[in-house]
Amino acid sequence: MRPVEFIPPGSRVLTVAAHPDDETIGAAGLMCELQLRGDAALGIATVTDGAPRNNADAVAAGFSGWAAYARARRAELAAALERLPRGAPEWFDLGFADQDVTHSLVDVVASVRRLIDVFGATIVITHPYEGGHPDHDATALAVHAATTGRGPAAAPPRHLEMTSYHWTGTAVATGEFLPADTPQWTLVLTDAIAVVKRQMLDCFTSQRSTLAMFPVAPHERFRVAPRYDFRSRPCPPGGVLYERFPWGVDSARWLACAGQALDTLHLDPDPGDRPIEPCL
Repeated sequence: MRPVEFIPPGSRVLTVAAHPDDETIGAAGLMCELQLRGDAALGIATVTDGAPRNNADAVAAGFSGWAAYARARRAELAAALERLPRGAPEWFDLGFADQDVTHSLVDVVASVRRLIDVFGATIVITHPYEGGHPDHDATALAVHAATTGRGPAAAPPRHLEMTSYHWTGTAVATGEFLPADTPQWTLVLTDAIAVVKRQMLDCFTSQRSTLAMFPVAPHERFRVAPRYDFRSRPCPPGGVLYERFPWGVDSARWLACAGQALDTLHLDPDPGDRPIEPCL
């Protein structure tokens, strides 16, 4: 399947990724396809700089502190995007701290909403709400809020998702979604595009150990974003993955922050909507 099915000609496609490299993992093949097709505008937004402020990741990667680590991660993303067939698309760095998007949700929503307007996005692609990483889940909420709370005069962009990862109970699942009743598409990568994606991933030298669990599959998957209940935990079969790591927040704290943000933004599912069933 080629992307014309879900990315019509003339689209302005904005991919909103939580960290530098997430856009490459989930959508590098799509970016290649759209550049080669030549009839859609591409934009990339990274919500965080990829550098947790506790310095643990920075030191483990061989850097003196989070600021140097953030600079390196920006440079890695810049190098990766230059590997695309037509070079780097427009790139926007929102500059929030890695592992802190959950605590900055209202500000992130405002930043994403402004960016959608500035870029003129007609399609926004981001993470699913799957309990993989708290920043992924917070970015999913932020894009939902930014694309739905826009008032009657503004036509909302179409909200799509790329794959991230979730916990099965025995392994981290990549390249696939948790089940949802929304349209889904599988983009089969040509051999040449798979090579470009591999070259892009190789640019993220500080993330080699993490990216080892993301092999270049022969396809990428995308879907229409489901209606989530962001006041309830996601339901991966193995539970919330990020509670197994010291990533700054557990699911109870995440839900508290999400609830506060939804209240502040006056956002909740409409009575007629049927969000994904919450965990029991």
